[in-house]
Amino acid sequence: YARDGQPCSTCATEIERIVVGQRGTHYCPRCQPRRPAAQARSPRLPLRRRRASSKRS
Repeated sequence: YARDGQPCSTCATEIERIVVGQRGTHYCPRCQPRRPAAQARSPRLPLRRRRASSKRS
């Protein structure tokens, strides 16, 4: 919070501030590199269906 421009405590790189979903966030661009939007979202996994023999009583 409010660390924009200050050095990262791990690598001393300048902390940057970005806005994500109308909220501000501070991060170190070296320790926490941004991924392209296509890679940022994880693919949805198909839902598993229960086997007929594994019904609960």
